[in-house]
Formats: sequence, structure tokens, C-alpha cells
Amino acid sequence: MGFDQWPGLLAVLVGGIIAIVAQQVIRHYLDRRSVTSSMRDECRNIVHLSEDLGRRIQAERRGTESADLVHAWDVGAYRRARARLRNLVPSTALTSALLDIDEAQAELRTSWRLARAGSTDAEGDLAAAVHAHAQAVKSFAAAASILVQVSWPYDDHSVPA
Repeated sequence: MGFDQWPGLLAVLVGGIIAIVAQQVIRHYLDRRSVTSSMRDECRNIVHLSEDLGRRIQAERRGTESADLVHAWDVGAYRRARARLRNLVPSTALTSALLDIDEAQAELRTSWRLARAGSTDAEGDLAAAVHAHAQAVKSFAAAASILVQVSWPYDDHSVPA
């Protein structure tokens, strides 16, 4: 191999290295977009399902729907979205907001059951639980929109005036 062949060989090697590095950069970028898209989808699912629970309970308390509608709420879908999000998100702010929703949902469901059983002061507790739940969902939506850098229309109809 003569001296005149080295520049060609060097050009082939540099070209190959550039191609490999470019592939890795593109793969990293696409993986990051995929994770961000998954986080956004799971955040939307959590907000949607949480608002749905609040709407179902309010409709049942107004008498426009039966209790079966509340019992039919898809808790499994909520738990799956929550688990997937916790695996994707390292953010403590979003995890904290998610825990706030969980606590508010537990209080809302407990208050709803007590109100259905006819417990004293249950209606006031239920109204407070509905409001706290709506505020927790709103806080989660705000934290999620900061993390995934997206905004979606929040349904303020679930927050009682």
C-alpha cells in the first residue's frame, strides 16, 4: 500500500465514523421523543380519567345518573396509566402531584360512599372532596404541562363554583 492510498482510506474511515455517530444521535433523539410522547399520553389519560370520576360522582349526586355509572369507572385504566407514568418520569414534582390526585380520589370515593349510606355531614364532606379532587387534578395538569412542555385544554367544569 503506497502513500497515495492513505488519504482515500482515511476518508473512508472518517465517513464511516460520521455515519455511525449520526445514527446514534438520531436514535437518541427519536427515543427521547418517544418517551416524551408516552409521558404526554399517560398524563392526558390520568387527567381524563380523574375528571371522568369527578363528573360521574357529581352526576350521580344530582340524580341524573345511577350509582352504577360511578362503579363502572375504569380504575384499572387509571392504575395502568399511573404505573406507566411513574416508570417514565423521574420528576418529584409530578410524582408528588400524582400522589395528591390519589389521595384526593380516595377521599372522594370514601365521601361518596358515606353520602350514599346517608351519613350525617356527608354532603358537606362530599362537596369538599369534589373540590379538593378537582384542584388536585388541576395541579397535576399544571405540573405535567411543565414537564412535557405541552398544554392541553383543562376542563374547569369539574371544579364546583
